[in-house]
Amino acid sequence: MTYFCILILSAVIGFSPAFGQKLAKPVKKSKPVSAFQDLVNTERAFADLAAKKGIMAAFTANLSDSGVLFRPGPVNGQAWFEKMGETRGKLTWEPVLAQVSNSGDFGFTTGPFYYKPDSLPCEIVNCTWGQYLSVWKKNSDGVWKLMIDFGARHPEKPVKRVSVKPADDSKFRFRVNPEENTLDTLMAFDRNLTDSLGKKGYGIRIQRTLHKKALVLADRFLPRTAANPGKIYSEMEGFTRVKPVGGMVASSRDLAYTYGSIEVRDSKYTSLDKYHYLRIWKREPSGKWSVLVDLSALQ
Repeated sequence: MTYFCILILSAVIGFSPAFGQKLAKPVKKSKPVSAFQDLVNTERAFADLAAKKGIMAAFTANLSDSGVLFRPGPVNGQAWFEKMGETRGKLTWEPVLAQVSNSGDFGFTTGPFYYKPDSLPCEIVNCTWGQYLSVWKKNSDGVWKLMIDFGARHPEKPVKRVSVKPADDSKFRFRVNPEENTLDTLMAFDRNLTDSLGKKGYGIRIQRTLHKKALVLADRFLPRTAANPGKIYSEMEGFTRVKPVGGMVASSRDLAYTYGSIEVRDSKYTSLDKYHYLRIWKREPSGKWSVLVDLSALQ
């Protein structure tokens, strides 16, 4: 064997992994995150940021430029924080239910929250427990942004991390009518809940509109379901007037929200209670719209 061949053989032996070196392990590709889990992760990161950096930092980082908060009525969230500054205290929350549209770029989460205004114990300061409802939409960069956030207060209930479930796990596709003005249709549904003739119209009409798996949230009540809303709607009976303000519809036209105000009177002139509401609408296989989450809170 020539000296040149020996050099070539030595080089192959020295550098070839087949001669004593371990083969590199193949890099495992990470499993793609579903739109549902991506939304849940975003909500949890939002809550974690509030715990670490404060309420204002968390909301201004996640709110859309047109995002709506209720303070107590609907306001532009970014403008409100710019004017009011930091909100003192600690706000804690966790999602328990979520839903994402067929388009994968629109969805909501809901779950318990807890607000402690300062470091003093709740026996001294007014701590608040309740359930929040947040609607999210992806922007042009594919980043989830908070479009509207609201909550109803209820008796004390622990806030803990659980496995988040879909509010309705039925899956179906349908043909979208491009001529349909979905938001106008849904706001008309809201407006038609108004009872101007009797004292029992609103509760009956809203319950007929609820999805079979609907979640019902209201001040003073723990979360209820469509099957057992308890006294939530009976306490809102009277001469009831519903005033929708706005909303948004997913591009896939299967998920949407509307919000506005409700006024209840014991006559045509004497006001009893005023509420703000936020509703999540979901399309059913028949094409009919029904309310998947109904939240109302006293003004």
